[in-house]
Amino acid sequence: MLQETLQHVITRDITKQEPVEIASHIPLQDGGSLVGYFDPNNLFPDAPFVSVPRDQLKEIVDSVRKSIKQILPDAAEDKGGMYAFTGKGSEIFQKAGLAVARILQNREIVRIPDSKPERNALGQLLVDSLVNHQGKLIFVVPVCPDYASDRGSLGGSLSAEAKAGIAGLKAAVDSFRSAGFDPRGVLLIANTEDDMSEIISYSAKGSTRYYQDQCLSSVKEAQHYFDKEPAITVGTFTDFMGDSFRTGQYDFEKQIRKTMAQDVKFEERVRKIGNDRKDRHRGILNRSEEQYELTVRYLAQYASLGKLLREVTTPVIALNYSTPNRVYFNPHLIHESLGDKSDNVIPIFGTVRSQS
Repeated sequence: MLQETLQHVITRDITKQEPVEIASHIPLQDGGSLVGYFDPNNLFPDAPFVSVPRDQLKEIVDSVRKSIKQILPDAAEDKGGMYAFTGKGSEIFQKAGLAVARILQNREIVRIPDSKPERNALGQLLVDSLVNHQGKLIFVVPVCPDYASDRGSLGGSLSAEAKAGIAGLKAAVDSFRSAGFDPRGVLLIANTEDDMSEIISYSAKGSTRYYQDQCLSSVKEAQHYFDKEPAITVGTFTDFMGDSFRTGQYDFEKQIRKTMAQDVKFEERVRKIGNDRKDRHRGILNRSEEQYELTVRYLAQYASLGKLLREVTTPVIALNYSTPNRVYFNPHLIHESLGDKSDNVIPIFGTVRSQS
């Protein structure tokens, strides 16, 4: 179902960005020099200086370079550590560089992926988008509903994570559009807790109808932020995934429990996440969680969403706030029992919560 609902987002007619001016040729340079095409301080010298993680940036550059060489061998030249691009290869390399540089300019709002596998995946995705999908790609931002600060009730406004997601999504779409991509965005309110009676009893006045209505109110409020941005759509998990998300969640919960019983190190990792988040989970349940019930549940939810996103044919980048759950978008990188090593990796941009 997710593939079909996202297809409507992708095929929607959007006013095109003005063409980006691109040099037709990039002369032979070493890998370190090529980072300059992704460095905002080099590309936008009149803008405020940005601290650039050059080692991380080089990983993305190398991934882009290798992907161009693989897909368009005639447009990429490799001479003993010196690289050049011509024609389509030059265009792709520079557009990828502009997109990443724009993200780095907005690092107080949105950030490049944390891990090396995700940065490598990002480079591959940028090339795939430009070569095989006319520059189309989708940013998907799952966010919490509006739990009140005292966790005593569920509101119909926006959580801090949702506000950060909105800001990050707008920055990501703008950044990629200005680099010559055709980006789309989806903000998903997680209306996923109506199968837990304790959460409904404590946070939603004992009413699943009230719970869903409050989530829909959050959707409507978020939509106001995108009134002038037709490339971005807001909805709930149910709107976009139907029952497939919850089915996957339950399957991953079972597998995570099974793996915990078989692998002590994995179990310790799950326990650490639960212990680090115990106050947050207490606020949701109004009691201490038992047997890491919410910890496993939320890891499984991330894993389920990641699995569904990997089935989407258009390139997908996830955005999420800083949480230890985030790595479970790619559970196969955590443990072999949670997926196949050949599964593609979803790049995850970080969103930044306001300190105010």
